[in-house]
Amino acid sequence: MMHGVINKAYMEKFKPLIEEGNVIVSFLPTTTLKKVKDTEDIPKYSFKVMSTDMLSARINVDMYLSDVIGIAAHIGSIEETRTNFGFTKIPDIVLLIE
Repeated sequence: MMHGVINKAYMEKFKPLIEEGNVIVSFLPTTTLKKVKDTEDIPKYSFKVMSTDMLSARINVDMYLSDVIGIAAHIGSIEETRTNFGFTKIPDIVLLIE
């Protein structure tokens, strides 16, 4: 899975070109590549619930990317959910986001 960001000014230009499942890569003069021998240890989908202290320790550390940040108001049971790739099991989590 990849995640990309498009500047609002270019959204209309690129929107017709983006389709789920397609791969578009742009290499710039500043782009560097590093060969990775094996990626089986990297899960395709993963998340980790952590304390705000642990998140604070990640400030200015570019080794980890923290995405959605909030306070877990409720952690429920594991539910099976349909995705574009089939069915997957995910926990029912309600976040309080400021």
